[in-house]
Amino acid sequence: MYSFFIFILLFQCINNIYYIGYTIIAHTPAIVLCLHDTRCNKVNSLVLST
Repeated sequence: MYSFFIFILLFQCINNIYYIGYTIIAHTPAIVLCLHDTRCNKVNSLVLST
């Protein structure tokens, strides 16, 4: 019974790690695009201001 409880806790922990990892991977393209866009916008505004 005790070992089963530990197994459940471990499973929940692994599940959370996978979920967090999946969320990060799923959002990475959006984050990269956002960073790229802000960088491009900064460059464009610098070019336009000169």
